[in-house]
Amino acid sequence: MVDLLENGVSYITIYESGNYQSTISFGGAPFTEFGSLAVTETVLTLRPNNGDPVTRSYEFVTTAVVRLDGPTDWDFNLDDVNDPANLHMEMQRR
Repeated sequence: MVDLLENGVSYITIYESGNYQSTISFGGAPFTEFGSLAVTETVLTLRPNNGDPVTRSYEFVTTAVVRLDGPTDWDFNLDDVNDPANLHMEMQRR
């Protein structure tokens, strides 16, 4: 397993309007995404302004920590081709 953010950071800001801004900084390069989101009892769907919707299961570990799981892709070797991967992320409220 590879921890992509071992030396990076990830932030997501969710606005009351239902929009979000997500920023991942990895290897000194920030990747920012804007879009809207929808939430059901156990599923979070992100709809980026430039891209396909992404669906993740989620659960609250505590009132301040949420865990996301699901399939994803990432350009691991920076060859401009995304490779299939699995996402496991725990986010803590700031």
